[in-house]
Amino acid sequence: MEQHCYGEAATFVFGVWASGMDPDGTLHWNLPDRRKSYYDEDYLPQKLDRVDEAGNLYFDGSPFPWKLADDFAEDPRWGYPRWKVVLGKLLGKGKAE
Repeated sequence: MEQHCYGEAATFVFGVWASGMDPDGTLHWNLPDRRKSYYDEDYLPQKLDRVDEAGNLYFDGSPFPWKLADDFAEDPRWGYPRWKVVLGKLLGKGKAE
C-alpha cells in the first residue's frame, strides 16, 4: 500500500508491503525502517473485511473503501472533484518517483 498526498504539494508519503494475510483477513506488514520512511503504524489497516464488485477494499469494519490509485476518479468528501483529480493526473501529481 502507498499513501499519497493529493493536495497542493501532491507527493508520495510512504509505502508498505504485507508479507502475508491469514485466512480471516488479518494482514502481516513488512514495515520500513522508521529512520528512512515516515509512516503511522496506527493508520495501517489490520484486517481485510471484504472486496466489492468494483475491486474496492474494505478494512477494519470501515464503510469507506480503499481504492486503487489507477482507478481513483474523484473523492468529493475530501475535496477532490473529478476535474481536480484529472488535472493532477495530467500534471503527474501523486505519482511516486
